[in-house]
Amino acid sequence: MIIIQSGRILLAIGLTMILTACGTVQNYNAAVTSWKNASANQLYTAWGYPNTIKKLPNGNQLLTYITVDRVKSPTVISQNEEKTHAVITGGDVTVYQCTTWFEVNRQQTIVNATFKGNNCLATKAFLNQHLNQR
Repeated sequence: MIIIQSGRILLAIGLTMILTACGTVQNYNAAVTSWKNASANQLYTAWGYPNTIKKLPNGNQLLTYITVDRVKSPTVISQNEEKTHAVITGGDVTVYQCTTWFEVNRQQTIVNATFKGNNCLATKAFLNQHLNQR
């Protein structure tokens, strides 16, 4: 009985660790949207400098942060059933990216924030580091 309960406790702890380590779009959205009405200098302190800064027609600036990760699947070489030739599978490259934009007005206040991509995910640790702590 004690072994079963210990196993359940370890399983619960393990699942909690796995779930808290996983990144979510909700965490990323919370981190990004928390910067509305904050100063650009505060953003630079938490996020670093953007990849690009573009001047918009309305006089505001568009700060762009881009992350790109390329992951290559393993290449596997095997034989066909008749063992007459090799079969090569895998080796595909998957691109994971996230682009985040912050619009900053002339007073250096963030007036808009948005993001797009298949890798706009944040763990709790990322959220804690990149959340505006006003």
